[in-house]
Amino acid sequence: EFFYKTTQKFGKQVAQIRLVALRQIPIIEEPITEVDVLGIGLLKVKHRRLSLADCVIVHLAEKRRAMILTTEEEITKLKGVKAKKILF
Repeated sequence: EFFYKTTQKFGKQVAQIRLVALRQIPIIEEPITEVDVLGIGLLKVKHRRLSLADCVIVHLAEKRRAMILTTEEEITKLKGVKAKKILF
């Protein structure tokens, strides 16, 4: 999604440079448990306009009490979710 949106707006070369920079950030892999699957599914039922990927992000951010930086306005409108819309 990141590469796709960056390529659309700025071109392939900029997207490749940004992808390399993004990969330098330490990433924490979060295993998905059965409890997570249920939570993600309930989010999708409640918020049909969100993609499944967005439901995963929202669920895991809530679980970790993390702030979501997103280009998706729908996420920033969710009550109880710490999210900030960023310009792309």
